[in-house]
Amino acid sequence: MALWYEREDGCVVIQFGKHSGEIIQSIPDSYLRWMDENIEDDPLRLKVQEELAWRESTGAHVQD
Repeated sequence: MALWYEREDGCVVIQFGKHSGEIIQSIPDSYLRWMDENIEDDPLRLKVQEELAWRESTGAHVQD
């Protein structure tokens, strides 16, 4: 099973862990940071890093 997939609208949906079935835009910052440090899937890690960078640049964050 793939760890993630990208929908037609460009949203990335993860398929593992406690946030399985959620788009990365709705996942808390702390979990995205965990994913960035622990996931070995380079394309997914890049998507996570892009989301974290966007949040940092805009001040938009999702809290636990």
